[in-house]
Amino acid sequence: MIEGYDKKVFLDYNEKVKSKIEFVSKTLSIPIERYMPKDIHGKPHMLGIFEDDDKYDEFITQGAKKYAVTKWKKNKKIKDDDNVIEIGSEQSKVLEITVAGVPKTGSKCLKKIEDFKDDLVFDFEHTNKNTLFYCEDQDEFDLTDYQGNTYHVTDKTGCCLVPTTYVLGKALEYAELIEDESSKRAWFKE
Repeated sequence: MIEGYDKKVFLDYNEKVKSKIEFVSKTLSIPIERYMPKDIHGKPHMLGIFEDDDKYDEFITQGAKKYAVTKWKKNKKIKDDDNVIEIGSEQSKVLEITVAGVPKTGSKCLKKIEDFKDDLVFDFEHTNKNTLFYCEDQDEFDLTDYQGNTYHVTDKTGCCLVPTTYVLGKALEYAELIEDESSKRAWFKE
């Protein structure tokens, strides 16, 4: 734990949020479950509260839904797509990311957590990320597929998937928040 860290601050905050949600739920006759969406495992989570996500060695953020962490993982639990940045005898340090719109495999674009900064390019090679490209008013053409079959295309509209990259940057609101000298960008280490 970081010196001076007080978990009670988060617990007290969570109780206030729960109390407000319960009040609104009761006052407006909205079932409390509507404030508790389920995660991918089917477990409900109340909106607006802090949760203990995991134990991290390092954490860095570029704003909401944009963060990177390092943590120690048992070697036997490491998968092929994990980004291992330090190998130990029983545990290794892995670097993981959460970036809205970027697959977790994008962490392979980083060599160290300090690389998680403005203008970092998550390339297609590591993310397999595609974007839709819409075509309108296209000319007729002949299309030959990978098996050598040719088809005369007369469709005027269509779309295709095109490999793409993602460039990391801060949201304007977040950039303004941290540009003030009183709130320098912080690194947290547990």
